[in-house]
Amino acid sequence: GVTREVISEDILDLIRELRFYTMNLEYIEKMRKNDFRFVFPEICSEREVFLDDCYDIVLAAKNHEEKLEVVLNDISKSAEEKAIIVTGPNQGGKTTLARAFGQCFYFGMMGFPVAASVARIPFVNRIFTQFASVAGSGVEGRLEHEIFGVREVLNTMSNNSLVIFNELFTSAPTIDALTMCRDL
Repeated sequence: GVTREVISEDILDLIRELRFYTMNLEYIEKMRKNDFRFVFPEICSEREVFLDDCYDIVLAAKNHEEKLEVVLNDISKSAEEKAIIVTGPNQGGKTTLARAFGQCFYFGMMGFPVAASVARIPFVNRIFTQFASVAGSGVEGRLEHEIFGVREVLNTMSNNSLVIFNELFTSAPTIDALTMCRDL
């Protein structure tokens, strides 16, 4: 066989990328055969977001396999609005919506169809996420981990970055979490 010494790193990178693209397109085709919608997003120059019937592709495949309902969501943000804030009860789908939103941008920026029936999104050059984790020991460890993560995002992001925070500062007392979120 051909060894790594013979094939340059650039060729190996290309092979990995082609494998990723073909596997993703095969996955999309499998999902489409199960009546899931995908659409190429319109990349707009304004900072507006319009997604109809978007869904988390991983959860949708799992729910379809288990014969469970797949919830579709609509998301819209005008160019003048600066953020989307999602609130609701525990187990209400906020994290799933955040994942679906991130997936639409991630795949859309690579030129793939996205899991939605309509998609209009702005160009983003980087995507940052921070989801609740169990990092650190105890409440102080988790909060410290979140604060350092937020600082890293704020120091690295640009005007064309997408930032998705999920369940931020939940380990802090409510009044402190509210103050930190307002400051953020």
